[in-house]
Amino acid sequence: MNESNNAVTFAKNLRRYMKLTGKGNKEVAEYAGVTPSTVSYWLSGKKYPRVEKMSALAEFFSVQMSDLMEEKPKKKVDPQTVEARIISVGVDKMKPEDREKALNMMRVMFAEIYEANDWSDDDEA
Repeated sequence: MNESNNAVTFAKNLRRYMKLTGKGNKEVAEYAGVTPSTVSYWLSGKKYPRVEKMSALAEFFSVQMSDLMEEKPKKKVDPQTVEARIISVGVDKMKPEDREKALNMMRVMFAEIYEANDWSDDDEA
């Protein structure tokens, strides 16, 4: 895979994790120590960050660097499992500030489920 394909794959994955966590260019930029315009440039798929910035982004989204750099197949999973209901009940009992953190973390962890079902923030009560 050439550098151009790597940058496009990274851009796609970065967009995905930003969407899943509800983070914007400014928040990502602040954490990575770059300007929001640099994040926009990454999102364009023309360039990708150096290793130390990639590491910071992986930490920010609580994923592995490979999750940002590699194209991975999406899995279709039925969210109506016992585990999903247990998680839902547990999240509903959290303080609002802890609930938002947990939901963002779960969106990243369960990205395949989230995208396969096209859940939106409007579904959350």
